[in-house]
Amino acid sequence: MDVMPILALISLRQNDWNLESEKIVECEGKKTPGLYRYRAGKKKAEQAAWEFVNENKDLHFDLTTILPSVVCCFTSCQSPMEANHRLIASGLRRK
Repeated sequence: MDVMPILALISLRQNDWNLESEKIVECEGKKTPGLYRYRAGKKKAEQAAWEFVNENKDLHFDLTTILPSVVCCFTSCQSPMEANHRLIASGLRRK
């Protein structure tokens, strides 16, 4: 399956969160593949960080987050887009 056309349709915004990985972890528990546990944990950690910053505005925090697919590149990737393509394709194959 070629997922490149799907990539063109994806536009993430600050209110978009990965809901699927957390549901998979809830359903499969300890049997959940590591990448899904990582994604669910990343989402929870980022939400907690934003909540902390919003509740402690007097501390004057600047918070920067990253999109893991850009830094979790396969060693054979030629570009970040190829890494995104592979990660999305691996998620689509799981269904």
